[in-house]
Amino acid sequence: MTQHWGNTGEILSHVIGWGYFAAWTISFWPQIWLNWRRKSVVGLSFDYTLFNIIGFVCYTAFNIAFYASPRIRQEYADRNNGKQNLVQINDVVFAVHAVFATLIVIIQIFIYDRGTQKVSRFAWILSGIGVFSIFVMLIVSAAGGLAWIWFFYYLSGVKLAISFIKYCPQVYLNFKRKSTVGWNIWNVLLDFTGGLLSVGQLFFDSWRTGMWM
Repeated sequence: MTQHWGNTGEILSHVIGWGYFAAWTISFWPQIWLNWRRKSVVGLSFDYTLFNIIGFVCYTAFNIAFYASPRIRQEYADRNNGKQNLVQINDVVFAVHAVFATLIVIIQIFIYDRGTQKVSRFAWILSGIGVFSIFVMLIVSAAGGLAWIWFFYYLSGVKLAISFIKYCPQVYLNFKRKSTVGWNIWNVLLDFTGGLLSVGQLFFDSWRTGMWM
């Protein structure tokens, strides 16, 4: 297996990893602070928040399993010529923090002024389908019909799908209100920065280790 840059490459990977961890971690708090300062969540899409909590719970389960479960790590190695997966501790810490921060936003939605806003029927239906499918996959895996690693791959797929659509409700709400008041732009900017660094780390690690699968 080809290795590039040796220990220097590994150190650089960790620096990039903690860089996206910092950007993504900080990205939650401007919105939390704004909600607290205004004592209002008017302008924040509740559909976006619902999608977020489901996605980050899936992401947390995936990262913990791939980082800490000997069984999942072995299943991965068996399917990849003995190679270890690339999930690092910063991935786990960020995922847990993301769930924690999103739960704070959910609490704010319940205790602060929310006007006439509510979760849309479409978001409830879509989320219900997603959660139901996860439970089906869980039951199938627990019954031995599917290797556990595929269950966690499915969770990562759910998170990926949510990442593609989660901002759509917020964009629609901004358009409908003709205003972005109540929505903190730093959320998007830091999220985008973290995403670039995360993808950059993935490609860099794949290049330096020769692991493109």
